[in-house]
Amino acid sequence: MASNAGADIRYSLGNGLTLNATINPDFGQVESDPADFNLTEFESYFSEKRPFFMEGRNILNFSMGFGDGDNSNNTLFYSRRIGRTPHDWIGTDDGVISVDNPVYTDILSALKLTGKTEGGLSIGVMDAVTNEEKAVSHMIDGSTGKTTVEPLTNFLVTRVQQDFRDGQTVLGGIITATNRDLKDTGMDGYLHKTAYAGGLDLNHEFLDRNYYIQSAVSFSKVAGTTEAIYGTQTSSARYFQRPDAEHLTLDPDATSLSGYSVKLVGGKSRGHVQGAGGILATSPGFEVNDLGFSRTSDYFMQFTWLSYREWNPGKYIRNYNININQWMNGNFAPEVTSFGGNVNFNATLLSNAGFGGGINANASGFSTTLLRGGPAIATPANGSLWASYWTDYRNPVSFDFSASYFRNVDDVISIDFSPGFSYRPVDNLQLSLNLGYSNFTDTWAWRGKAWDETDEIHYIFSDLEQDAISLTMRTNYTITTNLSLQYYGQYYSTAGKYSGFRETDQLRDSDFNRRFNELNANATVVYPDDEDARLLLNNFTGIEYVFYEGLDEDFNYQQFRSNLVLRWEFKTGSMLYLVWSDGYTNYVEGLTGTNDAGEFNFDQDRKDLLNTPSDNVLLLKLSYLINI
Repeated sequence: MASNAGADIRYSLGNGLTLNATINPDFGQVESDPADFNLTEFESYFSEKRPFFMEGRNILNFSMGFGDGDNSNNTLFYSRRIGRTPHDWIGTDDGVISVDNPVYTDILSALKLTGKTEGGLSIGVMDAVTNEEKAVSHMIDGSTGKTTVEPLTNFLVTRVQQDFRDGQTVLGGIITATNRDLKDTGMDGYLHKTAYAGGLDLNHEFLDRNYYIQSAVSFSKVAGTTEAIYGTQTSSARYFQRPDAEHLTLDPDATSLSGYSVKLVGGKSRGHVQGAGGILATSPGFEVNDLGFSRTSDYFMQFTWLSYREWNPGKYIRNYNININQWMNGNFAPEVTSFGGNVNFNATLLSNAGFGGGINANASGFSTTLLRGGPAIATPANGSLWASYWTDYRNPVSFDFSASYFRNVDDVISIDFSPGFSYRPVDNLQLSLNLGYSNFTDTWAWRGKAWDETDEIHYIFSDLEQDAISLTMRTNYTITTNLSLQYYGQYYSTAGKYSGFRETDQLRDSDFNRRFNELNANATVVYPDDEDARLLLNNFTGIEYVFYEGLDEDFNYQQFRSNLVLRWEFKTGSMLYLVWSDGYTNYVEGLTGTNDAGEFNFDQDRKDLLNTPSDNVLLLKLSYLINI
């Protein structure tokens, strides 16, 4: 049994400003993140749910994106960096029985000042310190060893915005800073010692607030050892090592990296006809992921959208909306890498049920990231369809359903559908259940890089068949005005099996059979004496390909996460939480034929998951408000 003590302080300074401080906070009552199994080279984005960071986030946020696409989450301040999963993880090795790896980084303290003065000045300042975290290794001889997996770190965010013309014009600025104590940690080879970013933004409404301009410019600088900056240059966000990227320079002696990002958007936000157009651009050296979020650099995006909205009820439809969108992507070479567009709509019936859907099309182009630092490769034209339907959520029983279908010229196919149910037998009790299923068939799934006997690099792909299923349950029960019970549980399972091998050939050719060279269907993978390498035997030529960077293998991944929270506000501002968190994770991988990895079997996967050790936590948390 473990105990933990902390403190939360909230103080009103007057003039619209509030000071919040937390010491050794605990967020055990916060709902778990949804399961995610990411096969791409890019980081996943997760929404913030912790109360301390939720409050005032509209003031601290500095958006570099627009709309609801992949770039919409780009920001100079991504609060999930604070208290994140440690950067390093220690596995078992010879002489090591087990390792206790910390799941999260402890937040020692955080201080936040937010608010808006009567003069229209919005202020947001936050400083947080996170602990040095160590993994504990248990040896066969009974001894233990400790390895630093996350250094002591200080995070600082300063944000100001000033309203003019009754808020029709807003001018703002932001500065963020990340400073790490890397001395004697062994982590200075891949973590930045310092990371600074700043930006200015201007939002302007005009012509009776019918039209607007959104603009922002951001700058970044990261510094560290030559090894750390080399890793930043060659990371999936930029791939400076690409052999065909003449506009990029890989500097192995650099100890810092700088860049910039710009946004310029103009549009019409009122009336039946609305729309916008703009440009987003990020230079190759831009890096903000120590405290911000940005998946890629060295890109520009041009977009336009046009919408017609009808809110006057008709004979059958209460309101509807139709959107037409167009986009084009490229890099700083400059090259246009892709362009496409879509048409989508949604409508609400007089019964408050609704439906929607759309069609998306992308022309052929090329990707600078799919070969993980290799040259650009052609990408095929593709299209997708999606549709949704929902009933009136105010009814005791409601239902919703969504489905999508994707296919490209290379016969890569993805099918997804997700039904959901909600039941409210009485006003203070609501139960919901959401199902999800997806099937993904890939004809050129990434396997890894290989080298032959002449040290020539080969980029190896395979077919992949992947299935995934999810089940999410929620219960909200308000027992009294001061007592409530919430339950969240999610089961997720996915399995993927690779088959065959092919390598790239004529990279820029649009024809699949010329872009790839098929290897013999009976080509096999074996483990040589060197456990860090794996051999792919090319039976057409007899040449052995060696994977020094590993080989993606068949996989099965299951996860179950749940939170049961009893919340009692026994005094205004003072709460008692009783929390039960339960979690299981099971992951199996292996080469085809070596085990059951890759076989999707719901019943067996569920049994395998429940037979794994669980993370079972019973937590009693007391929060007591003291008025001073």
